[in-house]
Amino acid sequence: MPIYQCYPPQGLLTKAAKTQIAEEIASIHCNATGAPRSFVNVLFLELPHGDCFVAGGNPATRSFEVDPANAMEAGLILPEPGSEQQWFDHNRHRLTQLGWITA
Repeated sequence: MPIYQCYPPQGLLTKAAKTQIAEEIASIHCNATGAPRSFVNVLFLELPHGDCFVAGGNPATRSFEVDPANAMEAGLILPEPGSEQQWFDHNRHRLTQLGWITA
């Protein structure tokens, strides 16, 4: 069950923007992995003003996401962007056991 975490500064995104981003993340994930949409979780954890900085003391004005090396899918650490095919090839046996891909 993938969990995508987005950390926008408080008030940066409207509810409509969050919905659209969540829809796009789910679509991209499902198209890339073949996983059902019901597996995809998207969290928006707003950071209060003054709690997130970039390049030292500059208040953040954009959202950021967690490094994929800190996330798992089917009990397997997710690949870095661009390494998805190698990840599937390396984990084909386990993913087949789980019914996520066919042999």
